[in-house]
Amino acid sequence: MEQVVILGSGPAGWTAAIYAGRSLLSPVLITGNALGGQAATTSEIENYPGFPQGIGGMELMQLMQQQAERLGTRVSFDEVTAVDAAAGVEEISPALALDLASIGRCVYGHQSG
Repeated sequence: MEQVVILGSGPAGWTAAIYAGRSLLSPVLITGNALGGQAATTSEIENYPGFPQGIGGMELMQLMQQQAERLGTRVSFDEVTAVDAAAGVEEISPALALDLASIGRCVYGHQSG
């Protein structure tokens, strides 16, 4: 059962998923309408560590997704239209197949689009 919900599939979202997965928090990442975020639309990223020759944005996002999934992240290809955190109870719209009562954290990654 997921303990962390991550909204957004850009670099911040995938990084959060990787760390949450390594911490055995069974994260679910909700991709949003632009898989990979703005980074996926970049033809070449030259300032990311570990890629001295640069890497395509979509390729980097795919590698990050593979790593997150290998570490236990469940990926949901949905778009969240609203989040209500009133009174400490978080509600995500549209209602997804998540047991929000058991989820302890919600991480919001910025996503353009």
